[in-house]
Amino acid sequence: MAGAGTHLRLERCSSVIGGPVFRGPGVALLYHRRGTIMADRGFEKVARDLSSDFSALRDDVRKLTNLVSDLASDQADTTRSSVKGAMDRARDRFSSTADRFTSQASDVADRFTSHASDVADRFTSQASDVGERVRGAGHEIESRIERNPMTAIMIAIVGGLLIGAMSRSRR
Repeated sequence: MAGAGTHLRLERCSSVIGGPVFRGPGVALLYHRRGTIMADRGFEKVARDLSSDFSALRDDVRKLTNLVSDLASDQADTTRSSVKGAMDRARDRFSSTADRFTSQASDVADRFTSHASDVADRFTSQASDVGERVRGAGHEIESRIERNPMTAIMIAIVGGLLIGAMSRSRR
């Protein structure tokens, strides 16, 4: 009986017009020149055994295919999780960097605003001081003119003559 792991021993016993005939225990095979094999009834058992072996082999290949598919799917899931984790870490780092940049930019803007405000306050204060001095000088000139009108007239005449002399020399 031929089963898995056993070999069927065939011996060449004769030749016929179609090709050689091989015989073994319970089997007679005729190998035809065109590549076809003809067998007697004992060959049917061997054919059934081969068929069940091929069926078992097909099942094993299907199981192996499913196992490889599951392994590839698990590996893809692991890779996907790893990539997602790396992307999450990168996003967190970028967000942290962006937050630090925003905070530093805000600090710079606050310092600039404070400095600009200080400059504006100093300018306003100095402008106010200059305005007060000009008004004070104007009041002092008015009071001197009122106290010494002749001196004021003389200063105005001399100033007019100087301006006239300077404008003639340019012509």
